[in-house]
Amino acid sequence: MKEEGGQFLKYLIDGTPTKGTFLNEYIERNGKGIDAVKLARKWFENLNIIFPKTHRTDFPFRVVSDNQFKVMMRRLLEYFGTGISDICRVESKPEELGIPDEIRQKIEESLAGKDTNTGVVIHNENRFIFAEKDKSKNLKWHELKTIHKKEGCSSDYIFEMFEESDGTSRLFDFIPMLIDMHANDAVYLIDEVDRSLHPMLTLKLLEMYNSLLRSDSQMQLICTTHESSLLSTAPIRQDEVWFVEKDKNGESHLSSLCEYKPRKNVQKGYLNGRYGAIPFFGELDNIHWDDAKQE
Repeated sequence: MKEEGGQFLKYLIDGTPTKGTFLNEYIERNGKGIDAVKLARKWFENLNIIFPKTHRTDFPFRVVSDNQFKVMMRRLLEYFGTGISDICRVESKPEELGIPDEIRQKIEESLAGKDTNTGVVIHNENRFIFAEKDKSKNLKWHELKTIHKKEGCSSDYIFEMFEESDGTSRLFDFIPMLIDMHANDAVYLIDEVDRSLHPMLTLKLLEMYNSLLRSDSQMQLICTTHESSLLSTAPIRQDEVWFVEKDKNGESHLSSLCEYKPRKNVQKGYLNGRYGAIPFFGELDNIHWDDAKQE
């Protein structure tokens, strides 16, 4: 790097605010010459994080307004074997939805004077509730529900969202992610991807992501998991596997699978402690259940 560029970098590093980031400072000050910095900033801009209790509030609107999104949502729900044939929204009264008067009043005030088809989505205990202005600018309340087909019968079963299993509820976060990745070079981080999911469903989710990859793809999926079977079944390279181990001071350390040899039968080796990152338990005899009464 030229001396002039090095001085500029030193100036940026020294001038980066305590609560700011070097990446942001570099871009805002029109830094030039280091493409890796711009790429790193772009990576963070594209990053989406899905936690175990994350719930996307954009998909209920898209199910109603975006027909292509709704079709793909329906197809993927069928592919993953949820038993859901469609999604609908049903008009309700706010008092029937259990919305506190204070919350309802704030929503009504926030939408006052807004244009037609403007609204908000409320997520409340696995229920997706809409508050939306209709064509007459009247505030209407709806709730998102699922439709299940009854075999040999023309009628359908309507399920509340909270009646769906935890695994199905997580798919309402993962399926919009897959649709997004099909259209964009998005980056997603999923914490505990296996939570509430059958191991085979988790595997299918990763296989679906893998099928979306192209030679020029910039998308990325990062997952944390405790499901060891994925070490043997998931369509991932060994250099994509990292272990996180907590030491006696509570500090976490990362190590790559590539640092270990041999690497045959990775799942068995992991469970046997070859790569670390597994819990170590005490002796059951040291529990002393009866002694606890005397303490």
